[in-house]
Amino acid sequence: MSGIDASTLQAGRSGTPTRLDRLLAPRSIAVVGATERPGYAARLLTNLVDGGYPGAIHPVSRSRETVFGRRAFRSLRDVPEPVDVAVVVVPADDVPAVVADCGAAGVAAAVVITAGFGEAGAAGLRRRELLREAAARAGVLVIGPNGNGYSSVAAGVWATTFSGLRPRQARAPLPAVLLSQSGGTAFGAVHERAQDHGFSFSAILSTGNEEVAASEQLAEQLLAGDTEVVAMVCEDFHDGPALLRAARTARARGRSVVVLKIGRSAAGRSATATHTAALAADDAVVDGVLRRHGVVRVSDVDELVQCVRFLASAPHPGGRRAVVLSHSGGLGALAADALGVAGFVLPKLSARAQRELDELLGAVGGRSNPVDVTMALRRPVVSGVVRALLRDQPDVVAVVTAGDTELPARVAAGVREAGRCAPPVCVVWTGGVRTGGDLEALDAGDVPWFSGTGIAATVLGRCRDAAAAAPPELPGTPVRRRAATVVSEAAGKHRLREMGVAVPAGEVADGVVELVAAAGRVPAPWVLKVVAAEVLHKATAGLLVLGIGDETALRDAAEQLARRARAALGPAGWQFLLEQQHDVAAQLYVGATVEPHFGAVIGVGRGGGDVELEPHVVWATCPLDERGAGELLADERLAAWLTACGVPVSARTGLGACIARLSRWFVVSAEAPQ
Repeated sequence: MSGIDASTLQAGRSGTPTRLDRLLAPRSIAVVGATERPGYAARLLTNLVDGGYPGAIHPVSRSRETVFGRRAFRSLRDVPEPVDVAVVVVPADDVPAVVADCGAAGVAAAVVITAGFGEAGAAGLRRRELLREAAARAGVLVIGPNGNGYSSVAAGVWATTFSGLRPRQARAPLPAVLLSQSGGTAFGAVHERAQDHGFSFSAILSTGNEEVAASEQLAEQLLAGDTEVVAMVCEDFHDGPALLRAARTARARGRSVVVLKIGRSAAGRSATATHTAALAADDAVVDGVLRRHGVVRVSDVDELVQCVRFLASAPHPGGRRAVVLSHSGGLGALAADALGVAGFVLPKLSARAQRELDELLGAVGGRSNPVDVTMALRRPVVSGVVRALLRDQPDVVAVVTAGDTELPARVAAGVREAGRCAPPVCVVWTGGVRTGGDLEALDAGDVPWFSGTGIAATVLGRCRDAAAAAPPELPGTPVRRRAATVVSEAAGKHRLREMGVAVPAGEVADGVVELVAAAGRVPAPWVLKVVAAEVLHKATAGLLVLGIGDETALRDAAEQLARRARAALGPAGWQFLLEQQHDVAAQLYVGATVEPHFGAVIGVGRGGGDVELEPHVVWATCPLDERGAGELLADERLAAWLTACGVPVSARTGLGACIARLSRWFVVSAEAPQ
């Protein structure tokens, strides 16, 4: 696992630039391994020069006097002026020595392009340890290795090996930073799509293997500064607690974290392993943890780009009330359908709003929601329509249009006049791809737009849910991983009693005689079970009898179960468990474990045989309070199942209390098994 001491990111006396500051706004850059031969180093130098970087560029080469007409130095130690950033393109075995040179020369950050570390077998792992040791001794911020470089648009830095860049044509930057373990995805996909949506990221860091500095640590530092949105493309997580702290910082400061996690499926996890040496986390756990901590998770590049554009320009929707405005009844209905699937409702407009629309539109258009303005879109009153709808205080206004060149400009005018404190407004563009200046007015007016009704509804719903999340507290100290322990139901219930969770009255017995004796201490009616660590589902195995009311029936049931147990399990290793039978509306699965990325987590789902047949388990980090546990039970699919089983809402309060107690016990008890 990668990791960097916080002081390496934050080093610098009060008022002086940190190492991350110097990386993003460098006064000078050295390219170590510079050459004119076609390849990574030459392409990086070309991009840096073509991008218009205004600072000094120092080639460092052991074999060349000049590179592209610039004087070359044999070592970083020979450069006669201070260097903020070294971009390293040398053989893997030489990288640790270059990082040591960075420390001696006062270089703040090293961006390592070279591959051949954690992804390259035993030899690569040895190089990784040498690199980490060199970085720790030198106190240098190391980005990479195995990356494609980085850009800092405001500083004119395009220090990347990616071909096909057009840095002089880059769009104006938003206060958003992209951190991507995949360099090709960063510059070839996300950056290019951002250009189509009228913006650049203020910085793009290709973090590669993250052998020293993890993107989660960088996100935490960026969100404590001036960055409004941090977008992350992750093949794996390297510092889960830092990501959760970053999410907490973002929430406290009204900012956002957006994550595109590669490796949701077995095929995706296999692909990431062959790419960088990543070990992808279980997706259900990742999804639950990110959602609970207010991180917006997206599923592809288009969602990421359009989500960042929205969050950098508008607040999160604060609720589920949406208004749709369109010039087409069909498009408005499509948007209403998509928003409904995403959990939004379209309320009736207020009488005041309807009166304002009457004054603005006359006999043209409709007054219901969706609002269909028909051909009135070609009149200047559209900006007034937008302002009238905003005064109704919906949680979001979606303007759906196709092929019109005037409506976007008028929407932008209405948004500007309404002010930034108004609910968020977005345009859903359902026409052809942008071929001219149709949406330039939106870009200029800082109005986000989406490329279709489905993606708009999905992103808006995820942003809404992130804003509504109430992140659980973070444990003060890391919870160490524990061995998984399989215990019988009787032993498990003993542990539950220890933590104060009520369980049915019951007795364990080794044979029929002991069982009959125990029956006098357990209120009837009874349920009789055969318990053994290897039996997970007793009903499926035929090792459970319900509704036993007297001693004769108990003897008969015990003899029957004993025959089955001996046949299935052998003569030993199992016991009888006699319990008072209670009516059961639903069996709930609750499990706690230590996830290698995020620490202690707890999952809640359908229990019994359903945990395999319907494996929908919602996860959160431990510990939880009762409110947090209640929010797990309120998960849409889980709540619908509990309702279908007849579990009243009032009973779920008690369930939540038990789940919260288990989550706290698991954190504080060093001996608690998974």
